[in-house]
Amino acid sequence: MTSNSAAGKRAASEDWRKEIKKDDCFEIASTDFLSMYGAALTEQDGNGLFRAQVFSEWFPFGDLMMVSIVAPTRMLRRQEFEEVKLDLKRKAEQGKAGWPENNQ
Repeated sequence: MTSNSAAGKRAASEDWRKEIKKDDCFEIASTDFLSMYGAALTEQDGNGLFRAQVFSEWFPFGDLMMVSIVAPTRMLRRQEFEEVKLDLKRKAEQGKAGWPENNQ
């Protein structure tokens, strides 16, 4: 078992996360932080990491990150992912998303 501290869960290394591949979309739901939504840009490396473009209310225009296979909490359909991205960008344009100090 490997810990996913952001989601407050434990993940078995043999579960669905090992199947995440390039172009797959996912959510990282969190009990302590903002939820994040991502799309894998690369296949997993030998350490269970992959490069992804990730969006949240704090980075509504996306950020590149290395993501561990234990981080995603569910898979998203591409259409669902694109809708979330569009919603986050709209919120940013209205001043309702972005780093907290930018919205005061």
